Amino acid sequence: MKNLLARHRSSRFALLRKKGYDAHMNSSGVPCGDGAAKYAVIFEKTDTGYSAYAPDLPGCVAAGATIEETEKLMRGAIEMHIEGMREDGEPVPEPTTIARNVEIPIQPAA
Repeated sequence: MKNLLARHRSSRFALLRKKGYDAHMNSSGVPCGDGAAKYAVIFEKTDTGYSAYAPDLPGCVAAGATIEETEKLMRGAIEMHIEGMREDGEPVPEPTTIARNVEIPIQPAA
């Protein structure tokens, strides 16, 4: 499965580079040539590093050893996911999810 994803990623990146997208990505990794979008990405700590997903793009996930690696992989995953949706004639969902940290007081254990 990992090799299949790597081959898919390589071909998708080659396609994006061929279309001139590699230097024109927004902070979410979305090609900016035809409009930019910011998708919320949720990062979760795992036993081996981090995993991430974009709630507005079901099935768009990535995992890495560090949060920086996971963010980089997630940008690529978003690029591939959106490009794949376009190739398949599917509408690309607008980003609607907003993520915020909520701080609450925690009482020490008695």
